[in-house]
Amino acid sequence: EPRVAPENAAFRAAVGANPRRSMELTSTRWLLGGRVSILPELPRMFNTHTNAFRLREAFNLVARPGITNGVPNYTAKATPRGLLALVEFEDALPRAGLYAHWRSGVADETALALLPDPEWDPHREVLVAEEIPASVSTDANVKVVPARYEFYEPKRVVISTDAESSTVLMLNDKHHPAWQVTVDGKSAKLLRANYLMRAVHLSPGKHTVEFKFAPEAGSIRISLAGLGLAGVLGALLIFMPSRRREEEDNDEPEELEVEITGPSDDPETPTADETASKDE
Repeated sequence: EPRVAPENAAFRAAVGANPRRSMELTSTRWLLGGRVSILPELPRMFNTHTNAFRLREAFNLVARPGITNGVPNYTAKATPRGLLALVEFEDALPRAGLYAHWRSGVADETALALLPDPEWDPHREVLVAEEIPASVSTDANVKVVPARYEFYEPKRVVISTDAESSTVLMLNDKHHPAWQVTVDGKSAKLLRANYLMRAVHLSPGKHTVEFKFAPEAGSIRISLAGLGLAGVLGALLIFMPSRRREEEDNDEPEELEVEITGPSDDPETPTADETASKDE
């Protein structure tokens, strides 16, 4: 990120001091490290009283037979006493989850203050920036339920849901106004959840939700124009110095007036023969 977006900077400033909450809110579920060193240290490193880290696989890196282009080809081999470990952080939010409880109309300042607050539970409640109907769930302790992916690629995500009451589906990927959302093929309102993520409000029942990145044609033209301008500037930077050198080479040499004097009769003044050398 050579130019950090203001919303990214604000989010990181709010939760960055607590790496455990940061991992929780961004669905960072998997960690790699040394089997012996990583497991005892993780609870202390992430300041958690409950051990939410589980060893899922110990392994070693071993060379496969044969060498490709002079570079050994390695693979992971599972073994109980392997030097490396794949660890799961069980408290990470699901990448796509259904919430029965939400708080709507949440101002950005309020959201940024709540996100790191240990009293606020991101597994039970989601913060929605827009105003939407209130939750009708009577179970205050119900937690987020993972939704099922049907299709995923960078610019299109399809998710299937099923709930007995109205819910908010949060897709824990970054919000952008160019994203469009449909529910059962009909256009729906894209919401901003937990300050930075995408969401949509759903009625009870089964639904197929599609998120699609579709920027307006005007923004695409602006981007293409920017690329074109960058290309022109790049060409100028490449060719202008060489043209300047050519112009300098073609300039007439500057005339200098040199005064030539004969040898001095002063014995203290060295002659050309006395001072001349191969190096000079």
